[in-house]
Amino acid sequence: MEPKCAKKQADTASPPEAELAAEYARRIQELEKENQRLTRQLRRLESTLERNKAVALTTRNLDAFRAAEQRKLEQHMQRLLENSPDLIVLLDKEGRFVYCTEIFLKLFNIPHFDRINGRHFEEIYRAFISEKHVEGAIERFSRAKSERTTIDAEITLETGNPDRPHHYTVHVTPVFLSSGEFDGAIVLYHDVTEMQRARTLAEEASAAKSRFLASMSHEIRTPMNAIIGMSDLIRTDNLDNRQRGFFTDIQKMSRVLLQIINDILDFSRIEAGKLEIRPVHFNLVTLCNNIASMSRFLAESKQLHFSHHFSDALPQVVLGDDVRIQQIVTNLLSNAVKYTESGHIHFEVGSEEKEGNTGITFTVTDTGTGMQEEDFPRLFGMFEQVGPDSVRRPEGTGLGLSITKSLLEMMGGDIRFTSTYGKGSTFTATVPLVPGDPMKTETASLSSYVVAKPGVNVLLVDDNPVNLKVAQSFLGRHDIRADKAESGPEAIRMVQEKHYDIVFMDHMMPKMNGTETTRRIHALDDDWCRHVPIIALTANAIPGAKEQFLSAGMSDFLAKPIEGQRLNQVLSKWLPAEKQGLSNGNASTAAEYDEGSDYNAAILDRNEGLKNAAEDPVLYQQLLDNFGSEKGRDFQQIVEAINADDTPLAHRLVHTLKSNAALIGASRLAQAAFAMGKALADDNLPYARIQMKMLDTELRTVMSQLDQAAAKPHPAQRRPEHSDPVKARALITHLMPLLSAGNTRCLDMLPEIEKTFSPFGEAGDLLVRQIADFNFNLARETLLSLEALCRRT
Repeated sequence: MEPKCAKKQADTASPPEAELAAEYARRIQELEKENQRLTRQLRRLESTLERNKAVALTTRNLDAFRAAEQRKLEQHMQRLLENSPDLIVLLDKEGRFVYCTEIFLKLFNIPHFDRINGRHFEEIYRAFISEKHVEGAIERFSRAKSERTTIDAEITLETGNPDRPHHYTVHVTPVFLSSGEFDGAIVLYHDVTEMQRARTLAEEASAAKSRFLASMSHEIRTPMNAIIGMSDLIRTDNLDNRQRGFFTDIQKMSRVLLQIINDILDFSRIEAGKLEIRPVHFNLVTLCNNIASMSRFLAESKQLHFSHHFSDALPQVVLGDDVRIQQIVTNLLSNAVKYTESGHIHFEVGSEEKEGNTGITFTVTDTGTGMQEEDFPRLFGMFEQVGPDSVRRPEGTGLGLSITKSLLEMMGGDIRFTSTYGKGSTFTATVPLVPGDPMKTETASLSSYVVAKPGVNVLLVDDNPVNLKVAQSFLGRHDIRADKAESGPEAIRMVQEKHYDIVFMDHMMPKMNGTETTRRIHALDDDWCRHVPIIALTANAIPGAKEQFLSAGMSDFLAKPIEGQRLNQVLSKWLPAEKQGLSNGNASTAAEYDEGSDYNAAILDRNEGLKNAAEDPVLYQQLLDNFGSEKGRDFQQIVEAINADDTPLAHRLVHTLKSNAALIGASRLAQAAFAMGKALADDNLPYARIQMKMLDTELRTVMSQLDQAAAKPHPAQRRPEHSDPVKARALITHLMPLLSAGNTRCLDMLPEIEKTFSPFGEAGDLLVRQIADFNFNLARETLLSLEALCRRT
């Protein structure tokens, strides 16, 4: 009952009390709202606090991670430095030690870095290395600071075991602050001791290789010298056809072997960096004409059409190494002939501008076998012969194109090619050549053949009696009767007893070699002996040989086998001028034919012509036939050019006539052409007209000799008797493809071959021998010569 009453009383409360209750209720509501707001704010604050705690924890973890990574990185760097084979030193800007690797401490037996930390490097170095190296270290540190760049040097330290010094390359690199202020240096010592030892071993191996090449060159070239020298001197007019064939084989094959030796030696010189380019002033057009003349007949001997074209813009005289340029071009042309079985070969000489320089281009195009594209990278490789496996490869070393490319690069030139398999190839060699001086061209070989006056004394020194005999024979052509000594001591004794104008000295002799003999002669107490010219006469043609002989006190170098022109140059240079006489022509007439021969050496020296034609009588006859058919017409063109005052054309035609005359051995005609050419070069037209009359006289004389020779051929060129040309040509047609393919079926045909071609004499016998010996490539060349004989029969 009471609650109801209370409620009733409340309901019936006075108005002031009701307002107060409402106020209380409102205040309670506001407090509840405020409480809710504060609760929410508290929660937000609690959330922020938790986030801040997480961030703080993460930051602490990150700092710890960074510190751990830094320690790990420092440990890696420390291990890297400590395990480096190099000695590494850090110096401050004053040169005091800040850090060094453990290997540095071990090298100098320093127990701990604390012993040197903060001390100047000069103080430490003086305790362990020589004063010279200390001064060098001070100088490198100063230079690195002042020049603001790395300073490099090579040093040798004899620390530890004095019998095993260490070789180092030193690099001192300056360190700078961002402000540019010098803050110290990093010094790195790189141990190259093993590399130095390897280099020493390589140099010793190279020296051993050079000694081997020197020995082999001498041992091989010495008998070659005897073979070639004797064959050049021997008479052949008293030989029958078969014997002359054997003789021709000896000459050809010995020269092939010598060319192989020369290729290997050239390659060795190039590899050793000792092959020299010797620029001279020479007539470019004459050189190209000579090359074209020889190549034309080699091509025609294989029934190939040969053509050539020389640009009118070519300079007449240029400065360059004519010997090496001829070697390059001849190699390209001989390759074209070797690898072309039918079609044509074209030789072109022009000029091109490249990067502001003028280059002479020699281009050879053939219709030969061509090359497959996969063979291109091997083309200029050493000892490589590129071609289809089904084609029998020509003989050779496979060094020709490799040497050609190297020679061109040495002269600043290049070589490029295009080739289509089965269609042919084009090779272009470019050589940068500058115009030369016509007055400085070498012409002594035509007009200044040295002969000795009475009273000339020459001594030959060689332990090989055959070599002495060959050299005496060559000197005999110059009217020199040389004394001989077979050892160094004998030579020393002889020069003391007689004053010699020239001494020719062999190199490799027992007991006392040529260089030692030379030193002893020049050391004699005799003014004449101290200054006598001593010429190295040796088969040692390895790289650096000439320099070796010159440094030993020798005056010049003459290689074996002896070349007549080179001997003439040596005599012209070193024989006293008052003891020299000059002959109008080459004196190589010792091997003339019988007195009744139509080949008069004073007018037409057949021996010289044969030598120029690689001792090939068939090729030489082709040269004579071509000269006889063309040169009369050429002279008429010279006359027309002179009458038209076209001096450049006349000069070019005269030079061509001169080179072709020299090629066939017509040295008097060549001299007359040379004299006229010189007058034209001097722009002395009146004198050129006088010389033209002399040239006409000499040309008529040579043409008369050729006409007589045509009426009565030389025995080596006479047409075969009792032969059946029709049967021979039929057999040639059947045999040629078999030889080209290297087919051994031709061996079964030997009886028929011998019967058919034996009437042709030496050429027929040679063909039989070559086939029997499986020399099918050589047999094919012989068959081509026989085919030419058949056409004339």
